[in-house]
Order: sequence, then structure tokens, then C-alpha cells
Amino acid sequence: MPANSETHPDQEQRIPLYRGSCHCGFVSYEARINFKEPSAEEPDYVLCKCNCTYCLKAGLLIASPLKDSFRLLTPGDSDDGKPNLPVYKFGPGGVSHPFCPRCGVSCHYYGTTKTGEGDTVPFTRLNVHTIDGRVDGAQMESLKEIKPKYWDGKTNGWDKGVSEEPWDGGVW
Repeated sequence: MPANSETHPDQEQRIPLYRGSCHCGFVSYEARINFKEPSAEEPDYVLCKCNCTYCLKAGLLIASPLKDSFRLLTPGDSDDGKPNLPVYKFGPGGVSHPFCPRCGVSCHYYGTTKTGEGDTVPFTRLNVHTIDGRVDGAQMESLKEIKPKYWDGKTNGWDKGVSEEPWDGGVW
């Protein structure tokens, strides 16, 4: 998947801060997400779905928060700076999927990816289904008008880019 890139401070202020949580509320987070237009981090989509076995079975709808805007509020980080949550890790590059130890919901995942220049950079993605609303109390944007794009994670086909329709084995 494409990596996060730098964001100008003026742009960051225009992009709303959202708060989200797992089903039982044990895990909570904040992040800035641009639902209005594709961002520098992900110029090809606003929302996406992946056909890899994890994303498919977990029913994930994915968004990319602005670089460095994701912040785990509860239960907090461990001493090594990683979420103080159990983590399911699989796949090439070992993408980490922290999940709530009480209700099992995964609010986000993280890992590293290679840029076109061969650099390894970190990324974080959010499960849009776990967003509770905007921190400023304003009405959350309607996401029903945004058509998701699709990744082919099932075959490790990241180099194929995103598609307008689900790849083989994916769902609308």
C-alpha cells in the first residue's frame, strides 16, 4: 500500500479530527481523516476495501489518517510505544492488527511498506466502521456518496494499484 507523506499544517487544521472506538469502548482513538478528497497520502482513493483474507473476513472499510494524526487514547501504549493491546500479525511485512481483548474489534492496523524509491516507511490505517463521530461535535460527513476503491491484497497485488471494482474474491 502507498505510504503516508508530509502534510502541510494549514491543511491539517482544515481536516476534521474524529474519535472512534471498539464495540465495548475499551479501545478508543483520535485521528484526522480527509473524507472530502483523496489526500497526498492516498491520492487514488478516500475509502478502500481489500480482498485479503483478513480484511475480507473482518469486513474492513479502510481510510488513511493524516500522517502522525492517529493517537490511541485507551488503553494507551506499552513501554515500546506500541498499542497495549493483543495483536494479530500476518502477511508479507507482518502487518499488525491490534484488537480489543474484550469485544475483539480491530479499530486500526499498522505496518511498513516500501515506497517507489525503495524506502521503508510506516503506515497506519483505520477501520472506518469504528468511527464514532467528529470531535468538534459537527455532523459527520455522509460516507454513502463515496465509492470505495479496491486493493488486491489476496495475491499481494499492491503493485496493481486500486481498482474501481472488487478484485477476484472481494466484495462490494
